[in-house]
Amino acid sequence: MRLLHLVIVVGLVVVVGAVSAAFLDLADIPFLTEFAHGVKGYGLAKTPDEALERYKKALENRNYDMAARYVDGDYAVQLRKQARTASRLGKAIDNFRSTAKDRSLINDKVEVLLAKVEPFPKTISVKDVKTLPDGDKAVALIVPESSSRLVPKAGLPVTLKKTDGIWRIDFGLTPAARDVLDYIDKNGQDLVNALDAVRSRMKTDATTKENVYSDLREELSKVDQSLVAGT
Repeated sequence: MRLLHLVIVVGLVVVVGAVSAAFLDLADIPFLTEFAHGVKGYGLAKTPDEALERYKKALENRNYDMAARYVDGDYAVQLRKQARTASRLGKAIDNFRSTAKDRSLINDKVEVLLAKVEPFPKTISVKDVKTLPDGDKAVALIVPESSSRLVPKAGLPVTLKKTDGIWRIDFGLTPAARDVLDYIDKNGQDLVNALDAVRSRMKTDATTKENVYSDLREELSKVDQSLVAGT
C-alpha cells in the first residue's frame, strides 16, 4: 500500500512539474505546451486575422518567442533564435521609459535615443486584410504605432500563407531584417545593461532631464557610437 501511495505521489509530482514547465515555457512538451499557448491566447492561427492579432499581442507583451509562432520561414527561425535577448531589450526600454516618466525625467532627446535601440514596434495597427481567391494566401498592411528599426512609418505590406490549416505571416528574411536580428545578437544584452544602469541611477540619484539624456547617450555610445551620431 505504501508503495502504491509513493507511486501516486511521484506520478502527481511528475504531472504537476510537466504542466508547470509547459506553462512557464521551461520545456517543450507537445500536447501540454500547445494547450498552455492556447490558454495564454497564443493558439495556432486558423484565420489571417487571428495570425495578425496574436502577432500584435505578442509584440505588445514583448514576447518575441510567441511572435515567431505567427511568422513563416527563415525569418521565424532567426527571430526565435534572438527572441529572449529581444524580449529583455524590449522590457528594458519599457522599464526605462516608465521610470523616467514617473520622475518627469524624459524629453524628446531621450525618446530619440530609445527609438534608435527599439528593434520592433511595441504597438501596431493592421489594415486592409484581404484573403486572396485561392484561399491559401492573404495580404495586409502592418503600420507601426511606436518606434521601430525594422518597420517603416508608412507601414509594411505583408503576405500571409496557410499551411496545413495554419496561417502565418510571410515577412521574408530581407537584408534589413537580417541586419536587425544580427544586431540584437551582437549588441542586445549590452544595450539592456546600458539602459538598466541609467535607470538604476535615475532611481537613486537626484538628477535632471538633461543629465539623464547625457548619461544615456554616454552609456549607449559605449555599445555603438552610431546610436548617438547626430544626437
